[in-house]
Amino acid sequence: MQETFYVVLGGYVWRVAVNIVELLVVLYIFYHLNARFEIIVIAVLGLIYTTIRTVAWALFHGLNNLGRNLGRELELASRI
Repeated sequence: MQETFYVVLGGYVWRVAVNIVELLVVLYIFYHLNARFEIIVIAVLGLIYTTIRTVAWALFHGLNNLGRNLGRELELASRI
């Protein structure tokens, strides 16, 4: 149980570190933009990127749950 906690905690720490690096990159890019058009284009591209990542993450979790539940059902069916 405690080992699982550390694995999950380690995964979240890794995710937070990656998000901080991404945020620093975005802030660096916005700091170096000059024209209003550039700022708007980069902001829209960032929103598209975030949407794609969110959909991919939700799809991953959905398929993961589907596979886990299907495995349980197949295990139950094989016992019958």
